[in-house]
Amino acid sequence: MESEPDIAYRRAMGAFATGVAVVSAVRGEALSGLTVNSLASVSLKPPLLLWCLQKTCERFELFARAEHWGLTILGDGDEALARRFTRQHTETIEESDLLSGVPVLRAGVAHFACRTHARHEGGDHLIIVGEVLGFQARPGAALTFYRGRYGRAEDPHEGGA
Repeated sequence: MESEPDIAYRRAMGAFATGVAVVSAVRGEALSGLTVNSLASVSLKPPLLLWCLQKTCERFELFARAEHWGLTILGDGDEALARRFTRQHTETIEESDLLSGVPVLRAGVAHFACRTHARHEGGDHLIIVGEVLGFQARPGAALTFYRGRYGRAEDPHEGGA
């Protein structure tokens, strides 16, 4: 159970609007997904990004040990996927494509194929830094998360803007 200070901190951090992504990694013959919103670009040369994995996550071992993984930034119409991959019993990804040899979701507005570059302890999370091996982006509004709710960020390049 969360303490009052934990709840207050979570609410304060909820004021920072984020995008929503699904990290994908191979588990045996299947592909497993995990919804994250702790994502940041780290470096352009070399291209690096990071995301954070909660240590109590039931899929911790899979994602903490994965040497290659995909990342899909979800689009406005992908809220059901975001919700789906927050639950353990719906972790399997059925529809995927390969990007630079790494599986990513078919949905989304951007995809990244990554190789683990570094892992760092960060309190109750593991910070995973990935070297970007390949990426692609397509037009469309992005799915956002703000104050505990999903929303959308319009694509400023759509509609001649």
